[in-house]
Amino acid sequence: MTTLTTKLSLRKGVDSDNAEVYLTTDLGATLDILDEAILTSAVGTVTATMMANRTRRRFIPAGAFQATAGAPSFTSTHGGSWLLDAASTETVSSSCAVPEDWDSGAISFILVLAPVTSGSVGSREVDITLTTSLCSDGAVPTTASTTDTISTNATSEGQTHATHSRTVTPASVNQYLGISISRIGANVPDDLAGDVRFAGMWISYTADG
Repeated sequence: MTTLTTKLSLRKGVDSDNAEVYLTTDLGATLDILDEAILTSAVGTVTATMMANRTRRRFIPAGAFQATAGAPSFTSTHGGSWLLDAASTETVSSSCAVPEDWDSGAISFILVLAPVTSGSVGSREVDITLTTSLCSDGAVPTTASTTDTISTNATSEGQTHATHSRTVTPASVNQYLGISISRIGANVPDDLAGDVRFAGMWISYTADG
């Protein structure tokens, strides 16, 4: 939100209840007030709250993903989640459209993960590869992958909301966005014994005002 203070001009129509209000800035530009503003006086200064671009999140639940490599298992626990194995690579995948209110910039991904059992005492880590594909109608998909080592609290099943370093920058709204999540089992940095629970992910982006 942006606060704008500038000179106020008030022009009334025939009906004073339907006064037409506009702001004239120091640069001479005219800004119509389309939503509510608090008028301090008919002539003087006004502080108007203007809607600015903001960060928005949308959640993609685990149930929107399907197994595409290895043999991950799906459980109804916590509203549905995928169990990714420690010994072998397992992958789940989904897709969505770039949101219609996406304005500009990169889309980032926040994974919801949790150990299935308490495991060893102390923090443990899992290796997660996030692969994305962006594609417009009639175009060849652009695919890329990034692997992150993500820390989890292995002393409980408390969920970790981990922001993955993988980002994508769409060319336009409604582009196809493919997403794959892989746990790289038996990889050296991955020292969490047993399965890790993948409960879904948030996509975070800049929305227009």
